[in-house]
Amino acid sequence: MPKDNKILLAKVLSEHGIKGQVKIVAYSDDPLMLEEYDLVDQNDNPIKVKYTNTNKVPVKYHNGSPIMITTLNDAKTRTEAEAQRKIEIFVSRDQLDEEEEGEYYYADLLGMDVINHEDGDKIGKVTNVLDHGAGTMILIVFDENPDKPLHLKEEFFTFKNEIFPEVDVTNNKLTIILPPVEEKKQDGKKIKKEKKEKKSKDK
Repeated sequence: MPKDNKILLAKVLSEHGIKGQVKIVAYSDDPLMLEEYDLVDQNDNPIKVKYTNTNKVPVKYHNGSPIMITTLNDAKTRTEAEAQRKIEIFVSRDQLDEEEEGEYYYADLLGMDVINHEDGDKIGKVTNVLDHGAGTMILIVFDENPDKPLHLKEEFFTFKNEIFPEVDVTNNKLTIILPPVEEKKQDGKKIKKEKKEKKSKDK
């Protein structure tokens, strides 16, 4: 599967129990759909997901994303599950709904270069995208630059037009307008940028 056609939907965190189960973190609005898609791992090997907890609900959350108990490719033993550590699970983009204007998949944003709107310089990378229901947050790890120090080494920003005026998926660039220090906050898939006139947004 071509790399630019692959969307990351989940990642194996660890084995679980002795019957071939693993814990995965799902990057999806509907993690149950992982059972329905044709999936592959990072090496394009086929992956079949089957949830094993009875009610198919998250056992907990990791940085806002659900953790599910599942088996991959009908694994039966802990040894098989241990061999599946760090597997990344992908779906082809053509199996997913087409994004509307202003909507982006989690995988599109992860790893984007962050560009300073003021001078066009690259200043960091997107390393995480979270949504706890109150609004999507983008975690940026800033490049080290002693000549132009930024506020923090890493920081969360609300994903909205006033802060991120341009998202360039084709060139893997996210432009940021850095707020003044006193105005920045650290409160706190497919997501949609929050517009000024709206108090909430769809994921």
